[in-house]
Amino acid sequence: MEKFFKSTFDAITNVLPGAFILFVAGFFLFDDPKNLVNYGKELNFGIGALLVFVAYIVGFIILPIGQFIFIKIGLKLFPVRLTDQHIDLTISEKFSLVREFSPANFAYIETWNMFSSLSYCSYPKN
Repeated sequence: MEKFFKSTFDAITNVLPGAFILFVAGFFLFDDPKNLVNYGKELNFGIGALLVFVAYIVGFIILPIGQFIFIKIGLKLFPVRLTDQHIDLTISEKFSLVREFSPANFAYIETWNMFSSLSYCSYPKN
């Protein structure tokens, strides 16, 4: 059940944003939105599965863009106060240290990244 829950959240964090981008792109590809609806009625299971896979890939690609926008714009609009225990290391340096000195805990960090990508709540709030 734990693997199902983790994979479901992972899929949601990538498939939903990717599907939204594909849907918006569909409006630009079709002259009339009615054509997009008519095309959607003709989809079969194979094409639908392919669209879900493409939406997952697109969502995976745009995830860092969304996080960048959140860090640059969102934190300015909604500031958070960091605790006194803040350490000036880059994220890459922290990942490298944990991966090198505690590989078992690195799985927890990856799980946290998955959950925070869905909620964008990875910054401490006081």
